[in-house]
Amino acid sequence: MEEDPNPSASKFYNLLRDVDEQLWDGCKKHTKLSAVTQLINLKSEFNFMSKNTSKYMRWHVDGVRQDESIMTHPADADAWKKFDHTHPTFAQEPRNVRLGLCTDGFNPFGNSSTSYSCWPIFLTPYNLPPSMCMKRKVWEKTCMDRYSDQLCKDRDKAIKVANSRNYEDLRAHKPRGMKNEIWNGLIDIWKTPEWQKKFVAGRQNRAAQPEAMVHIEGQEALGITKKLW
Repeated sequence: MEEDPNPSASKFYNLLRDVDEQLWDGCKKHTKLSAVTQLINLKSEFNFMSKNTSKYMRWHVDGVRQDESIMTHPADADAWKKFDHTHPTFAQEPRNVRLGLCTDGFNPFGNSSTSYSCWPIFLTPYNLPPSMCMKRKVWEKTCMDRYSDQLCKDRDKAIKVANSRNYEDLRAHKPRGMKNEIWNGLIDIWKTPEWQKKFVAGRQNRAAQPEAMVHIEGQEALGITKKLW
C-alpha cells in the first residue's frame, strides 16, 4: 500500500501543481505560481512604487525636527541609533521598513485578576512622520476598520456554537472577555430590520462578485489582480 507523502513533500507537490494551475479559468498567460512569483519579485525590486509614499518612508532620516534636544520620533532614540550601528547594511536604505509591535495589557502568565481572550495589537511603520503613525485619529481609524471584522467573526462563531441563526439563541454564547451588556447590545442591533437589510445586500453583492473575495497572496484580491494582467 502506497504511503501518503510527509508534510514537507506535500508542500512541494502542491507547488508543482501550482505550476500548471490557471490563475482563473481561461487564463493562458499566468499560472497561480507564476503570478505569485511576479508579485513577490515586484515587491522585492521596487519596494514602494509611489513617489509620495517613498518620500514619507524616508522621513525618519530627512524629516526636520523643530527642537533637536527633544525626542520627537523613535529615530531620535539611542536604541534606534544602536540598531543602525549594529546593522549598517540595513540602515543604508532609508526606505527599509522599521516596524514597531506593541500591545496593551497583555498577560502571558495569567496572573491578572481579569482574563481576556483577545488583546489590541498594533504594528506601526516607524519610518513615517509622527503625524501619520502616532496621532490618535490614526490609531482610532485603525481600530474601527478592524473592529467590525472581529465582531463578524465573533457573531459567526456564536452561530456555529449555538447551531442556530436565531439571534436570541446567541445571547448565551458571547465572546470571552466581552461584557454581557455589550454583547446583548450588538445582538439587538443585528436583529433590527435596517441591519438585516444591509446584511442581505452585502451577501448578494459578494455572491455576484466571487472573485473579489478570493485572495491569492498578500493583500490583493483576485478580482483586482486579474485586471493587472
